[in-house]
Amino acid sequence: MYKIDPKRICSTEDAPAKRSEILGVVLDSIKQVLEIENGYKLRFSHSEEDYVLVSDWLYLERKCNGFLRFNLSIESNEGPVWLEVSGPAGTKDFLETELGFSRWL
Repeated sequence: MYKIDPKRICSTEDAPAKRSEILGVVLDSIKQVLEIENGYKLRFSHSEEDYVLVSDWLYLERKCNGFLRFNLSIESNEGPVWLEVSGPAGTKDFLETELGFSRWL
């Protein structure tokens, strides 16, 4: 279970280390991955832990990989959280290599 860290906001210099700390938890929390044109669409549960985890991860990814584009959708009635991760040409290859999203496909 992901624990809310009151010091989760970090400097740009600390971002890669913090990202490494939570990345495994993020990947283990993904329930489904769908391929989209320039990236992937990820499904997470509606739990409070996943809301905070996704939020923290997005913050760190923006610091570490500023070329990525994110679209977050939270379904009504305790439905899932969907996160689209995309970007310019080459983004899908980057995500497959860096994060291994292809293992869900």
